[in-house]
Amino acid sequence: MAFKSINPKNGRLIKSYDCISNKDLNAKLEKSIKVFKFMKNQGHDGVTERFEKFAKVKALLLQRKPQLAELITNEMGKPLKESMGEVDKSVGMIDYYIQNAESFLRDEVIPTKFPKTTIV
Repeated sequence: MAFKSINPKNGRLIKSYDCISNKDLNAKLEKSIKVFKFMKNQGHDGVTERFEKFAKVKALLLQRKPQLAELITNEMGKPLKESMGEVDKSVGMIDYYIQNAESFLRDEVIPTKFPKTTIV
């Protein structure tokens, strides 16, 4: 069985995607777990490197905005203006997380009956 992306406006097939086997799916899940553990263990030291990667993604979104908006329109049937807004929203989210990540990652001490309680 294949997954099909159909343009909702005209019913035409955009692209068909083959399913992967359970074995391949499990391999991908195992890889994602390893990457998650690696990223988690980098702690605050890896934040700068991640910011640089986010900045590259942002640049690519802005560079490819017309093509991405057209893809969104074709696959979801949204008007092109709204699809452009979807790309802008993604860029805005990247900016938000770059600006706020340091505070999100900071340990937070909370008052409790215990000597020190920290949210890490």
